[in-house]
Amino acid sequence: DGHPRGANGIYEISTDGTNVRQIWNQGSAEYLDWCAAGRYIAMNTVVAGTPNKRLVIYDENEGKWRDIGPGEQPAISPDGSSIVARTCVGSLCGLFIMGRHGEGKRRLTGSADDAMPSWSPTGDRIVFTSLRSGDLELYLMNPDGSGVEQLTDAPGYDGGAFLSLDGEWIVWRASRPTGKALQDYQSLLDEGLIRPGKLELFIMNLETRTSIQLTDNGAANFGPYWHPDGRHIIFSSNMQDPQGRNFDLYTINIDNRAIERITHYDGFDGFPMFSHDGRQLVFASNRHGKVRGETNVFIADFVP
Repeated sequence: DGHPRGANGIYEISTDGTNVRQIWNQGSAEYLDWCAAGRYIAMNTVVAGTPNKRLVIYDENEGKWRDIGPGEQPAISPDGSSIVARTCVGSLCGLFIMGRHGEGKRRLTGSADDAMPSWSPTGDRIVFTSLRSGDLELYLMNPDGSGVEQLTDAPGYDGGAFLSLDGEWIVWRASRPTGKALQDYQSLLDEGLIRPGKLELFIMNLETRTSIQLTDNGAANFGPYWHPDGRHIIFSSNMQDPQGRNFDLYTINIDNRAIERITHYDGFDGFPMFSHDGRQLVFASNRHGKVRGETNVFIADFVP
């Protein structure tokens, strides 16, 4: 679904490049999620030579990884006690909630197409993407799977949503194709495929439920995440590369739409996420890759 949040190696790195610490070197990693409390990192890894994926969790205090079972796209609750992930138990597939170590799996949604879960910072709601309406739309539900509400209904791809720190807003990436582009999008979707080359950023207040478009540059803008101040969003974009290959990190002010470039790397920087105090930033990057295209994950101090 085009929403990897991961790496082949995971590192922690300060902004001046010192104190580098690699904390994962056991194969390809995807869908990194950082616990709001800061102690746990959840992700899935791809078993070499197979299509199989495993959920793993890292305990910062212990400095150890634990394999917690099959699955992908984990989202760890703010207190680190629970994980929601896309997985199957027997013949049943969908989004499941489980304990931090993979225990007590319980199915939350009834479709294998449900994907990209993300917790609210208070742990009372989960936003996710689903094809249940016939299009890829955003939905909100309670942590027990009840109270499902559809948030978006415009034709086109909607995905990768995150809630603001106060739980009142969401930000996500979306395509809004029209004419021939919409026909092509729908044809691919019928085949279980998507190819959204142009993605814009949107926000929505969960009380008014009105979509507000933030960007309109025709680029691939994705991986948006709220700064704790609730007024800025960090994201990845290829807006300054005519070839569309170089992705850097940017912030946008939701009030005046002012954009500031954060990284200047000739390659890929993406999937940023702030710590809840705003002092650290985790992001994926091709920098320091051992082979071309290798993506690593970094944690850096963030100075606005």
